[in-house]
Parts: sequence; C-alpha cells; structure tokens
Amino acid sequence: MQPLPHNARTAGIQEVYRRLAKYHGIPVVVASDRLHQLEDRLGLAPAAELLFDLTGNVYDPTTREWLGSLTEGGA
Repeated sequence: MQPLPHNARTAGIQEVYRRLAKYHGIPVVVASDRLHQLEDRLGLAPAAELLFDLTGNVYDPTTREWLGSLTEGGA
C-alpha cells in the first residue's frame, strides 16, 4: 500500500462537497456528477468505498492509488 501524499487529509464526501463549493466554486451537483462518472469509468459500484482528500482527490482505500480529482474541469 502506498502512502497518501503528505498533505492529504481524508474526509467524508459531504465535507469534500462543501469545501469544493466554498473554495473552488464547484457546485455540489457538479462534484457529485464527477464522482459518479469516475466510478463508472473505473467500473466501481455507485456506493464504492473510496478515500477523499479535502481538495477533491480520490484514492483507492486499499492501495491508496490516486484515482482522479473532482476538481478536474474546474467550476
């Protein structure tokens, strides 16, 4: 298992959505759509267990591999 980046702090998805809206201007519905698109692209179930950092990066909880970002595409 690889470590998360030193500045990553894992958070629940609702906190991530809140921070993306507040600090990045990304509406909750956009961030949620991006998460579902990422899950679809990776062949994951909609309720797949994932790790999130406070800036919208998404990681595999087992391998800690970076899977994508909810900020990709901007606001």
